[in-house]
Amino acid sequence: MLYNKYRPKTFSQVVGQEWIVRVLRNSITLDKVPHTLIFEGLRGTGKTTLARILSVAVNCKSSTDGDPCLKCDACQNSDKNILEIDAGSSRGVESIEELHDVLRLRPLKGRFRTVIIDECHMLTEAAANAALKLFEEPPKHVILVLCTTGQTNNPDTKVAKAFKTLRSRCMHFQFSAVDMADIYTKLDYICQKEGRKVESDILKGIARKSKGSIRDAESMLDSALTFSDAPVIMINDVKWLISSEEDKALELLEILSGARPFESIPLVSKFYEDGTNLFSLASCCVDLALECVQISPDKDSFFTDSQQERLLKVSNMVDTNFLLDIIRSVGTLKSSGFSDGKQELEVILAELSYSSSAQPSGVW
Repeated sequence: MLYNKYRPKTFSQVVGQEWIVRVLRNSITLDKVPHTLIFEGLRGTGKTTLARILSVAVNCKSSTDGDPCLKCDACQNSDKNILEIDAGSSRGVESIEELHDVLRLRPLKGRFRTVIIDECHMLTEAAANAALKLFEEPPKHVILVLCTTGQTNNPDTKVAKAFKTLRSRCMHFQFSAVDMADIYTKLDYICQKEGRKVESDILKGIARKSKGSIRDAESMLDSALTFSDAPVIMINDVKWLISSEEDKALELLEILSGARPFESIPLVSKFYEDGTNLFSLASCCVDLALECVQISPDKDSFFTDSQQERLLKVSNMVDTNFLLDIIRSVGTLKSSGFSDGKQELEVILAELSYSSSAQPSGVW
């Protein structure tokens, strides 16, 4: 898998998260590494990767600006000092109690033993409470890193209270979505290293569709490279991966913005019969409507030229209030229970079609 093959091994290879990388580098060069940390943010933005790099760098004997050399004895044997726990499968209090016993052991190589608890929001309430003592007084030779996508903030989560206390005992890092331009650059680099030529519109589409997740972007690129062995992979070769859903959502927006908006209802029925996930279609429709609100001919875009032209046309056909109506109405469609969303979406489109704001300002 490409995301494993090209996973960063040093801070300088990390894409995005610049301020977090700078703080971690400085903590190593100044020998002020915190013993308890929380890495929080969207999936695929580098939380576990940075935790692993930190665990190697703290024991490196020849680091440069905090970057591990990857050549010294400590770097070569770093796996022996890293304990990674998946809280999704080891979520009970027994796992935390066992961890207390394991951490009494000194590191085999270097100064520190690092424990990475991934998906920590999956811990049970009892396990989270058991971890409080460990995070309050960790052994001097131990670094504890909690990685979470943020569900610990949910007041309805049973572990929320325990994690509120945990946060007060940790240095907290909020990971942001990776910029599309940075994702595009990383994908282009991978293509060059793999010796494959890929149309730039494909890389732009992947960067946009990944929504800030570098891991998702690399997985999609992997699918594209595996699907086609053509000398140059073109957008039409992998349209199913990049833009099929967006093209359907764009068609829906065009009809809603045109002279016969009621035709959007049978169109949704057609999409449904084709096997389209209507919840994903609705989400994509909202994203494109938001794009129409702020689009301009001079604005840099990660859409293809054809998509950009169609979005501009929709933006010019209707006023902003109608686009906001679409965003508000279609955005209410959420997956729940056993509903496929078809009837709910048809009702929303009927209301939009026959509302006074649905009257277009021009003709197609």
